[in-house]
Amino acid sequence: MTRTCVREPLSQVEGRHYLRHPMSRRPSSSSRPASVDEREPERSVSTEPDAVCPPRGLESQAGGAGNAVRLRGSDDAEERLAFLASAGELLSSSLDSGTVLQRLAELAVPLLADWCAVDVLTADGRVERVAAAHRLAEQVPLVHELARLQPLDLTADGGIPEVLRTGKATLLPEVLDGMLPGVVLTAAQLEVARRLGIRAGLIVPLLARGRVLGALSLVRGDSDGVPGASDLELALELARRASLSLDNALLYAEARGAQLRTERLQAITAALSRAATAEDVAEALMREELRPAGPARGAVLGMLEDGRLHVLGSFGYAPAVLDTLRGLWADQVPGVDRALEQLEPQWFSNPAAVPRAGPEWAGDFVQGVGT
Repeated sequence: MTRTCVREPLSQVEGRHYLRHPMSRRPSSSSRPASVDEREPERSVSTEPDAVCPPRGLESQAGGAGNAVRLRGSDDAEERLAFLASAGELLSSSLDSGTVLQRLAELAVPLLADWCAVDVLTADGRVERVAAAHRLAEQVPLVHELARLQPLDLTADGGIPEVLRTGKATLLPEVLDGMLPGVVLTAAQLEVARRLGIRAGLIVPLLARGRVLGALSLVRGDSDGVPGASDLELALELARRASLSLDNALLYAEARGAQLRTERLQAITAALSRAATAEDVAEALMREELRPAGPARGAVLGMLEDGRLHVLGSFGYAPAVLDTLRGLWADQVPGVDRALEQLEPQWFSNPAAVPRAGPEWAGDFVQGVGT
C-alpha cells in the first residue's frame, strides 16, 4: 500500500500586522487510559549548520511498508532496535524543526498507525498542528482540518490536551464512533473524524530537558488490531529520538536568531552613526529596520516643538495620505498617541484593531494604516 505525506509549515501568519514604535530617550526605570511518564535529562547541544541529507521514507528504513506493519505488536527486539537506530539517524540529520517533525510523521505511518498528527506548543501557549501523515494521500488534509475546526483546549480532559499538560503517554484501546477524547469536540469535527476513521490509538509526548514540546497522535482506523504495550514502548522510543532532534533544532534556531539580531543591530548602529540629519536617521531606520521586517508600508514621524507631527521618511503610502498627516497632533493619529504616552511599541494584528481617534479619521489615513 502506498503511503504519502504532506508537510505544513510550523507557523503561518494570516492577515496583516502593524507596529507603532516610539522613539525616545531611555527612561530611568475520557475513559481511564493507560499512561506512561517519560522525562528527558539535561543535555548539551550542537549548533553546527544543518547537514544536507535527503529524507528517506520508512520503506528504506524498515525494509518496506509490509515489514513496517509487521512490526506492530512485534516483540522482535532486533528488528525494533534496527528500526529505531535508522530512525534516530534520519531524525538527527536535520536542524530544521519542520523537517524533523514531518519525518517523524512519515516514520510513524504505517509502522504504528494508519494516520498520525504532530502538534506542538507555541511560545504563546497555543497548540499548533505542524505535521501529518496518512496511508492515503487524499486523507492528509483532513488530519489538518480536524485541528483547524476547533483549537485544542489545554484544560480539557483526555487526549492531546492531557498529554501536553502531564507529559504522560495515553493508550486508547477503543474509540467509539470517532469520539477521540479531548480532540473531537464539535459536530463538524466528528464528521471529519468518521471520514478519517478512528478506532483506537495512542498519544505520546515529545519531551526534552523536562519540557513538553508537543505530542504525537497515532491513530488506527481501518486496519485490524489495537495498539498494545509493545506498540506504546516503540512509540515512546521513537518520540524520544524525535524530541532530541527537535530540541536540537529549536536551540539551533534560537542561537541563529540571536546571531542575526546582533548582526542587524550592528548594521543599524553603523547606519545611524553616519546619519547627519533627522531625515538621514529616518532613512537609516527604514532601510535597516522597517523594510527588512516586511511591511507593505511604513513611516518615521518626528515631533515639532509645538507638538505637531511631521513626516521624516516613508514608503508605501499614497501622497494624499502623507499630505493629510502633516501638521497634525499626535493624539489625532491612530496609535501614535499611545506609543508616545507609554513609550512602548503598539502592535495591531489586523485593521480592526487600529484605534480610531475621531470622525475625521474614518477616511484615507486609517484606510492607509489598515491595509
